[in-house]
Amino acid sequence: MKSPTFSFFLKRYLKYRSYHVRYASSKLSVVMVNVYLKPEPSWRVMDAFSLAESHRFYQNVLNSKISVGYKNRLVSAYKNMASFALRNHQITATVFSHINAGLEPLPKLTAKKIERGTYTKEEIQRFLMATREEDRLMFELFCYLGARISEFSGLTWDCFNPELGTIEIKQQLLDQHKGKWVLVKVLKTSESYRVCPLPSRLTLQLKEYWSSLQVKKTSFIFSLASNHSTPYGKTTFRMRMDEAIIRAGLPRITPHCFRHSKATMLLSVCRNMEEAKAAAKFLGHSLTMLMETYGHAKEETMVHLMERLE
Repeated sequence: MKSPTFSFFLKRYLKYRSYHVRYASSKLSVVMVNVYLKPEPSWRVMDAFSLAESHRFYQNVLNSKISVGYKNRLVSAYKNMASFALRNHQITATVFSHINAGLEPLPKLTAKKIERGTYTKEEIQRFLMATREEDRLMFELFCYLGARISEFSGLTWDCFNPELGTIEIKQQLLDQHKGKWVLVKVLKTSESYRVCPLPSRLTLQLKEYWSSLQVKKTSFIFSLASNHSTPYGKTTFRMRMDEAIIRAGLPRITPHCFRHSKATMLLSVCRNMEEAKAAAKFLGHSLTMLMETYGHAKEETMVHLMERLE
């Protein structure tokens, strides 16, 4: 089994991690793990993840004076590093299983979880009517798909099939440090890869929009650049979304709450498990994740359910 130096391993891990997390955040996690792990210059990867060193790291974290939340963040970062080492065949599955089982997250007192804000169908209509005319198609598609903002920002014209009237979610846009971005084919989960059918109205609008542009199929669907070579900035997206929300007189929510709204509305019209599975597939979730994350049991829903049963 190859075992490079731990310092070389950290450089590779940091490069990999920065594709999924902001560079500054991933760098901070690596630095803080080093503070509590205290690696020797001659260490190999296997030395850093030995049972004795992992136990010593865990004890150093437990005895530190930082918050419980930050302690759990450090433990999670160390486990992520071990997982990366396992995938690169630098530690054995046995060693990783011992680390994963031995480094348990610390329990912490948390306030009652506040339910995420959602919009009803009527509120979404009010929001869309308040958007800028040039952005309306973009926000209509965003609300309809209920996609993650990274997935939506990464949509290119080759994701759109005008004959079938579908949008394929197969890539995402990741922010990098210093204002850079990268388009990757790796999504959050295996269920995230999906093909979403569009209503005929949206299909026709996208066809007309495509015919009005003289751009490549690999160009972004929505962009502020004339040749659509760059994605629509996430900051600009949020700014114009907030602008429309204020104009519509609605309570402020985040872009991800539109996904939450879509999931809630889909679940409210599902009448059997087959339809619930279809809703999960549309959103790029497993059924279990959809039910646990979005399937909040409300009293009015239970009343309607009992009435239908009677």
